[in-house]
Amino acid sequence: MKYKIDSTRLALLATLLASLLLVALMRAYAPMRANDNAATANITAAQPTSPPKISNNNQAADATPTPLSAEDTRFGGGLWFKSEKLEIRHTKRKFTIKVEYPQLVSDTNANDARVQSFNRALQLFIKNKITREYPDVRDAKKEKSEWADFEEQLNGNYEVSYASDEIISVVFSVFIAPWGAAGASGFPYVFNYDFQKSRQLYSRNIFKPRSGYVRALMSYCEPILQDRYGGSLSYLAVAQRAKEYEQLGITKEGVNVVFDEGSYAPTSAGIHSVLVPFEVIKDKLNPRSPVARLASM
Repeated sequence: MKYKIDSTRLALLATLLASLLLVALMRAYAPMRANDNAATANITAAQPTSPPKISNNNQAADATPTPLSAEDTRFGGGLWFKSEKLEIRHTKRKFTIKVEYPQLVSDTNANDARVQSFNRALQLFIKNKITREYPDVRDAKKEKSEWADFEEQLNGNYEVSYASDEIISVVFSVFIAPWGAAGASGFPYVFNYDFQKSRQLYSRNIFKPRSGYVRALMSYCEPILQDRYGGSLSYLAVAQRAKEYEQLGITKEGVNVVFDEGSYAPTSAGIHSVLVPFEVIKDKLNPRSPVARLASM
């Protein structure tokens, strides 16, 4: 009996010693593991984030001309649009620019002055408003970072929202993927043109002076945007919010207000817009503007 008791005690003592040894080993190993984790974290932080891949939804430029739909245009005389593509590659900062844009063509008069004027004006608009913002200059910060070899991109496509023998309205959607960003950002650019007078149409030409048209657009758009996306810019002063109402596409139903990505909606919603019917802003329109004549049809 004494032998059995001694054996039990010995077994218990051995178990206790093993437990104490295990605890001591775990305490000794913990700092080493923490150091290893820290080293791993440092290595991970030192690795460059994977450069974003731009999602380019551009439609390929048509090899054949695209006639204007009879439903959407009042053009005559064999006028139609063909799609052209501007491609620029900046070697100093590794930046590629690709913008598709429409050009008018006349079947009946290759030297039509109005057609040539529109085409030149639109090309100049693209140069001044879109491509000039991204000159081919070296970016010292980029060259010193892990993004030095990243090819930045600007891709643009377009939609002709309205075309007649008086008004042409082109809405560009431009997507930019700069270095260091998690993805591409979208921005709209709108080109409105008075075809009869061969000049670009601005808001100051379309609306009466001091007509309060921006407030009218806000009053119509913001409840729709808040209901659609839950977003609101009401915390901003009216003058600041007014900047969101500068891109106005013309359609046969009204004015299409096009907003930057992330202005009212989440960035995942992309470029978004609200169509404001002409009856909402009819009294704000400049009666001499071709847009006022369109609204009265």
